[in-house]
Amino acid sequence: MSRGNIKIVLLVKSIDGGTGSFVLDLLDLKKIVGKNTQIQIVVLEKPSFRKIINKDIIFINPQKFYPQKYFLSFRNIFNFFYEILILRSKLSKIEPDVILSIDLHCNILSYFEKVLLLNKFKIIFSFHINLMETIKNKSVFPVNLILSLLVRFTYNRADALVSVSKELAVEIKRDFNIRKKINTIYIGIDTKGRIKNTKGKIIFSAGRFVEQKDFFTLIDAFKILSEKLPQYKLLVAGDGPQKKELQEYSKGNQKIKFLGWKQNLSTIFKSSSLFILSSRREGLPYVLLEAMSYGLPIISTDAAYGPSEIIGKNEFGLLVPIGNKEEMKNAMNTILKTKNQKFYSKKSLERSKSFSKENMLNEYSKLINRLI
Repeated sequence: MSRGNIKIVLLVKSIDGGTGSFVLDLLDLKKIVGKNTQIQIVVLEKPSFRKIINKDIIFINPQKFYPQKYFLSFRNIFNFFYEILILRSKLSKIEPDVILSIDLHCNILSYFEKVLLLNKFKIIFSFHINLMETIKNKSVFPVNLILSLLVRFTYNRADALVSVSKELAVEIKRDFNIRKKINTIYIGIDTKGRIKNTKGKIIFSAGRFVEQKDFFTLIDAFKILSEKLPQYKLLVAGDGPQKKELQEYSKGNQKIKFLGWKQNLSTIFKSSSLFILSSRREGLPYVLLEAMSYGLPIISTDAAYGPSEIIGKNEFGLLVPIGNKEEMKNAMNTILKTKNQKFYSKKSLERSKSFSKENMLNEYSKLINRLI
């Protein structure tokens, strides 16, 4: 199935969050695609939090280079074409056979690079989040109109499309009139050697401090819960533009603690009683799968699209409506009962085995070998 001397470029905008963990996991593709496979990671923005040991990663722009919202300005247009030129120079030296790009910005860039470099490589577009909602929330008219047209044009011309969720694939096909087949390859995690300590009285959450993650609803729900269950603490790992606002919002509640950005969440997962994802939108959340692999009971908002695909109809955890603090509090109350904690802990471990890193790598290997 495999062949050697393949050069793969992994193109990603940022590696600070779960997408970064996903990209670093893909480095193990070289063990499966072929022993002589070369993999180069190209990141558009230097990480603000993740410490990078691999010095071979290429970074294009400095930290915090991108705005939270995109306007049709000379600076943004200039930066985009600057990236095209810089990336073209890097790719000319690497001479890849395949570019696997992740999410909207990188997908559009990789299409233009393929055109400029005269179709010398195949392009695989991977998408991890609700594209239409992301465009609406991160850009203004007419930028969102331009981006929507670019998605329809470029995605239909990629050599392969990959979604991390079946529901997400259906939605993107419908929203952007995508005619090409979309492959679904679930994010995979390494589940070996993970033992959980069930004695902790900790409710845990993690993610970027941005509108999408909606930590305000989680804080509201915990404040209500802590009136009846004062023995529990809420620990939140992460960082981002809403950091000061969230700290101010939770001020006065000594049970809420912000841990900052953590390179490794293993210790916290092992000592927690429950993990909560409060997002407004997702693709297939890496951190949710990671928490389940430690046997943590799960509560998640019923965000489009990944959580319900992982949890099912409350089979492997509890789903709650987006932005509903009362339902979230009730779900916490339900799972924190000893009997339910044990039940959902077993369910989490059982479900996490369906999302193995090995399966993910094998699926990407098959796709790459098919293309070349």
